[in-house]
Amino acid sequence: MYKRRFIYNAKKLFKGDRIGLNNNDDYVAIPDRHFNTSTAVMVNYAGDQREIFELDVVKKKVFNDKFRPGETYTLYYFLWENLEEGE
Repeated sequence: MYKRRFIYNAKKLFKGDRIGLNNNDDYVAIPDRHFNTSTAVMVNYAGDQREIFELDVVKKKVFNDKFRPGETYTLYYFLWENLEEGE
């Protein structure tokens, strides 16, 4: 069965130490609901577009939803590698 590809526009990146990892790498946060219809998400950030796969999740955090009291939401964090350095 075909699953549609979701395109997510990231507003910012998070440093690893800010999300509880012991590094200074950049990570993008994607809400888990975007993986309900696909196992991959196309992410746009600052003119750069990458395909991110659910299997590559580095960290998962659950937060209380301030707009829906008593409910939670989950963010998946993925490494956002600087492609120019690796080429």
